[in-house]
Amino acid sequence: MTTGEKIAALRREQGLSQEALADKLGLSRQAVSKWEADQAVPGMDNLVELAKLFGVTVDALLRPNEPFPGKEQQDSSEEQAAVVTPAGFSVSDQPQLTKKTKWVIGGLALLFAVSAICSVVSLVWVARLQGQVDSLPLGGGTVYVPSEPQPSFTSGDIAGFTEQCDYDGASGKLCFTFQIVPVERDEAETAQVMLKGNGTTESADAAWVDGAYNASVRIGLEDSYQAFLLLTKDGKTRSLPVTEYFDMRSQYALTIEGMEAEGGDRQDDRIGESTFILKIAIPDGGGNYPVSGTATMTAGETKLGAVALDNMGYQSDMAEMTSATLYCRATFPAYEIPAGARSIRFDVTVKDAYGLDLSDSFDWQTW
Repeated sequence: MTTGEKIAALRREQGLSQEALADKLGLSRQAVSKWEADQAVPGMDNLVELAKLFGVTVDALLRPNEPFPGKEQQDSSEEQAAVVTPAGFSVSDQPQLTKKTKWVIGGLALLFAVSAICSVVSLVWVARLQGQVDSLPLGGGTVYVPSEPQPSFTSGDIAGFTEQCDYDGASGKLCFTFQIVPVERDEAETAQVMLKGNGTTESADAAWVDGAYNASVRIGLEDSYQAFLLLTKDGKTRSLPVTEYFDMRSQYALTIEGMEAEGGDRQDDRIGESTFILKIAIPDGGGNYPVSGTATMTAGETKLGAVALDNMGYQSDMAEMTSATLYCRATFPAYEIPAGARSIRFDVTVKDAYGLDLSDSFDWQTW
């Protein structure tokens, strides 16, 4: 089951409508609807709230093959022992401890002792692993090394991590190379690194090398991602949030925007010379820029003509820039307007430095 299918099944099991679930989370019904249709993925805060509400783990919601944990059954057949005195069968008001109560008290005492020991061991592990993280090598390319884990997403189970991100323009995919150190490691566990995008999830096996889990994951270019370290043993998986990424598309892909059209005065069934202006945003990551472009004018369903965009001769300068905005023009001659046409539309195609085409359409004028 997908994450959305699990949320829908658990909601129905609780007898909640989408609107009722949204109210409990302080969200809109549309947000819940997109989750259940797998058109969006809940953020970590919402995943934690959903897990609490439904009585399941975050792993059970995220992992496609993770079954829901069984509900613990209460033994309703146990009876409380009544203490009575021989004389008059009167109930004694002295507090009595049953065998079960004594076991519970003993178990709690043992639990507190184990917890204290684990806290001391964890502090020692963190100190040792931090030294390993400080010695991790950093590769070339674009490297993201947060000074602090993002508290809204990164769990306390990650001692540290580094990653390198490279863009393959030919395929339109990003390649993330991770080095991740968990706070606790079990050599019997197998590891994977998983990236969840807006609509795509990709994962790759991770190997323990030089004191860290190493893996490379390729994924299509999207706006945002969430990274997880998945550790599996005996069919059970620990899902450890690592980090989040935002506004990735703006770092690598061109963005085009129709600005305005000039001229084009209409006289009877004829439209005069027209100039369409296009705005192209050059990505912050550098290395990408427009190489060529074409604009097509359409009236109704009739294609009037196509012309090349000008100002595309600056690609040599664009290669040196980290970000810029380029304004291009497409000038069309006068055209006869087809009978019944009520609008003018410009269809634009721009080829970038990687050979990929970016297309969009812009309406200009209606009558």
